[in-house]
Amino acid sequence: MTELNWINWVKLLCVFFIFVNHSAIYCGVDSGIGHYYLPFFVNAFFVVSGYLFFRKYMPKQGTWADRKEWVCRGDGATLLGNVLFKILLPTMLFSALNFFPKKILRGEEILLPDLLNDTVLGGSIWFTNALAVAELLLLVGLLFKWKRMSLFLLYGLLMACAAYGLFQCVGFVSESNVPFYYKSGMSATLLLALGGLYWLHERTIDHIFSGWRSVLLPCLFVGYLCACRFCFSLYSGSLNLEPLNVTGLVFIVVSVYLLIRLCKALPGGRFVNYWGRHSIGIYFFCGAIPNIVAIALGKTVSLPPMVNLWLCVFLSLGMALVAVYLLNRFVPWVYDLRGRK
Repeated sequence: MTELNWINWVKLLCVFFIFVNHSAIYCGVDSGIGHYYLPFFVNAFFVVSGYLFFRKYMPKQGTWADRKEWVCRGDGATLLGNVLFKILLPTMLFSALNFFPKKILRGEEILLPDLLNDTVLGGSIWFTNALAVAELLLLVGLLFKWKRMSLFLLYGLLMACAAYGLFQCVGFVSESNVPFYYKSGMSATLLLALGGLYWLHERTIDHIFSGWRSVLLPCLFVGYLCACRFCFSLYSGSLNLEPLNVTGLVFIVVSVYLLIRLCKALPGGRFVNYWGRHSIGIYFFCGAIPNIVAIALGKTVSLPPMVNLWLCVFLSLGMALVAVYLLNRFVPWVYDLRGRK
């Protein structure tokens, strides 16, 4: 199984639980499993993104280019281009496409300030905006040619602490998500740095839980389930709504590592690789489609709440897969506005 396969599995499982979470919200049903997936269902995406970020952009020993050359024509230019054309601009585009159906479905007035808030200021689709902010913040460390991952971890910790302070402020700063969910992005910087740490020491970390010590994994899993069941009130790590705290970080680290080890045991294949590469595209539909499906189900069928929830999950996910496939087939530029596939 290649390295890419487990990463794609992580992305797909994250997307699946995002659809579960949104379907539960729109159907008004408690899934009963929220406490168990909330610590990892988006945060694992940040950690994996950090793994890929440092794997791609962290210069190897002896290859530190001139700063101007690196930014203008090297990996720095590639990073800036990817953040702009593959994350920020597609997020604005899909935010605009979601804006009008969302307002109509909710019976809300369509106002220009609301449209600008959702699109240009990045106040709608939170994850990709926060990811862009986190990657740009990490770019600072690359520009200073930091050679030790400990510096990125310390920097990420400082960003998370600053975000915690901003969340605690009274007034506009604590309430506003604009621009671009910047507080969430500051917190996510630490998670991306942890992904980089795992990239750097992957074999060592996995070796700790290999051989006879692999018995620690089921113990860790049981401990995690118990913590979610009895101590979840200590968790703070839903970055679109709240800052990271120490116990929240423990929940995230344990759950994400357990998810990674599970995904490393799963088989690969064309399906996993294709949809893992297009997981961001699926994410862009995780709000609008479950909302529409939940409303349609509420008006057309009378089913037990849990049946209604899971029907909404799988119908929404199926519709999102079809939509993403068609977009990639006929207008792939919507996911990279430079016109690249």
